[in-house]
Amino acid sequence: MTTPRRMMMGAAGVLPTEFPTLTDIKWRHRADTGITGDPVTAWADMVGDADLTNTAGNPDFQATGGPNGEPAVVFDGIAAIMAVDGVTPIAAPYHFFYVAKQITWTSGELLASLKAASATHFGRATGSSPSVNMRNVISGNDNSGMVLGEWHLLEGWYGSEITDYLRVDNGAKSTGTDTGSQTNLTRLVFCGDDNMVSLPANWAIAEAVHCAGGSEVTGADHAQLMGYFRDRYAIDIA
Repeated sequence: MTTPRRMMMGAAGVLPTEFPTLTDIKWRHRADTGITGDPVTAWADMVGDADLTNTAGNPDFQATGGPNGEPAVVFDGIAAIMAVDGVTPIAAPYHFFYVAKQITWTSGELLASLKAASATHFGRATGSSPSVNMRNVISGNDNSGMVLGEWHLLEGWYGSEITDYLRVDNGAKSTGTDTGSQTNLTRLVFCGDDNMVSLPANWAIAEAVHCAGGSEVTGADHAQLMGYFRDRYAIDIA
């Protein structure tokens, strides 16, 4: 694990990296912001209209249970699902970033599901533990870098071509599968499937960032975003 570059008031040091200004950011959820209740009954979107509510059980709020002592929302894998439907559509391509922990692994369970005409599944448990993938109704890319019980940054780029990728902690990209045509997304589900009622998954989420409708987050913006995640959450990001 890396040591975060936080600076104590009045002490010498380096300021933590700020969250970058991302032109195409559409939804953002962070566990220290917009939380209602403990257990959680609502989780407000920081930049858009994807305000989540519980649909089947309430996840737990942990004020210091996340990476580097940050807050986290913990989904029990039994009933807890949060979702929102009918939000302002976000268009492909998509670039997603989740600071999350896979607590237990059960085939088919989902970190996140997004849907309009077709489902987009992110962090779907597949193959054998601890492998996850991203896919829509056609196909997806697998990655086994999510170690059970550890916090990671799971990143996915959906461009509807073979350059689509999934990667963990800014490491090697899992590529080579065309995930097919993507439709505008109007539904977001945390730790459940796209019909918002089944396959509850046992994950914890500290932050989720959804960019869409523009270009892949690259260059200085991506480097600053990686620095932000590295500093805030003390994750060993390449």
